[in-house]
Amino acid sequence: MKWIQIKDVDDYALSRTETPNFKLNEFYNASTPNQEFSYPRPLIYAVQIFRDWICDAVFITSTYREFSVGAHKERLAIDFVSSQSFTTKFHNSVMNWILKEESSLIYKLRESGITGFGLEPFCIHLDCGDYGFDKRIHHQDSFGTYTAFEWNGVDVNRSI
Repeated sequence: MKWIQIKDVDDYALSRTETPNFKLNEFYNASTPNQEFSYPRPLIYAVQIFRDWICDAVFITSTYREFSVGAHKERLAIDFVSSQSFTTKFHNSVMNWILKEESSLIYKLRESGITGFGLEPFCIHLDCGDYGFDKRIHHQDSFGTYTAFEWNGVDVNRSI
């Protein structure tokens, strides 16, 4: 997996553009001030894939969280928001994929290296972690193993 350095840049215009719609400093997480960190390219490209799919704005809400657990602490996750209607469409696409139905979005995300799909009420979670030791239900497709889970925002992290 290829990684890229993320750091805070004061002047938005000076931040290097990584994809057609995102600059690198949009991936910088305010919860880790003044820290540079490496971040996997598949997550950067995944947000662009989603943005291309909805043809609308996407706002990154979380990347690396130093004082977290799981994929965010390991720099292998991203959370972002879009309009609620697209969040619902994303959830439906993930469920269709699990049921072995076609989804151009999930196909492109899996092709780019995404292995985890979080179905959260107010955001979308994607990650590219290794789920060899994870207790969640694992699914198989032509790209290998992946997982999907629901998070209710309190304490339930339920496999689908």
